[in-house]
Amino acid sequence: MIERWASPCSEIAFATRGGRKIKKLLKIPVVLGIVLALLCSASFHTGVSAAQEVPPAEMPQTTPVQTDWMEVMVQAATEGDENTGIAAQNALGGDIRYEDLFLLAKIIAWESGPHWEDWGLIAIGEVVLNRVASPEFPDTIREVLFQTDPIQYEPIWLTGWEEYIPPERYVRVALRLLEGERVMNDSSVIFQALFPQGSEIALTYHDYDLNNDTYFCRSYDLSFYSVG
Repeated sequence: MIERWASPCSEIAFATRGGRKIKKLLKIPVVLGIVLALLCSASFHTGVSAAQEVPPAEMPQTTPVQTDWMEVMVQAATEGDENTGIAAQNALGGDIRYEDLFLLAKIIAWESGPHWEDWGLIAIGEVVLNRVASPEFPDTIREVLFQTDPIQYEPIWLTGWEEYIPPERYVRVALRLLEGERVMNDSSVIFQALFPQGSEIALTYHDYDLNNDTYFCRSYDLSFYSVG
C-alpha cells in the first residue's frame, strides 16, 4: 500500500513493507530553493531602491567673501605699499585716492605730537583740505603740501620725510577726514602754526608734552569763504 502526502514544495510517498513504514523521498524540494532565491533577490533590489530614494547630502552653502577694499587701502598706507593702495583705489572707483590718504596721514603725524587727541589731528588735516578747496591755494593735497614761495609745510623738506611710513592711527584719522569728518566746520580756517595769523583764531590746541599752543586761524580775506 502506498500512501501519498503532498505539500506545496514536495511530494513524499510512504510504502508499507512488513508492518514498517519506509519513507521514500520521491521528489527534492526544488521549489523551496527557488522561493528562497527569489526572496533574497527581492531583498537585494529593495535595498538598492531604498538607497536610491535617500536624497544626497546637501552641500553646505558658502557665502562669497567680499573684499573690503577700503581696509586694503588703509593697510597699504600703513606699509607704504603704493601698488596695492592704487589697486584698492581703482576697485573702490577712485572716490578716495591712495596718494591723498597716504600724504594726509603723513603730514598729520609730522605736524602733531605723539599724544595729541583725535580732534587735534583732525584739525590739522582739516586745514590741508580747506586749502585744497580754497581759491587761495592749489587744488590737490600734494600741491598744497609742496607749495613754496614761501614754504608752507616745513616737514616736507626735512630729512626722513620721503621714507616715513605713517602709523595706522594717523591713516585712519586721514580716512575719516576724506570721508567728510570735521571739527571746525569752517572753510576759512587755512592757517595752522605755533603763532596766531590771519584774521582771527578759530581754534587752539595745547600740546602738554611740549607745553606750547598750535593756532588754527581764518584767512585774511574772508570774502572767499562762506562763513556762517
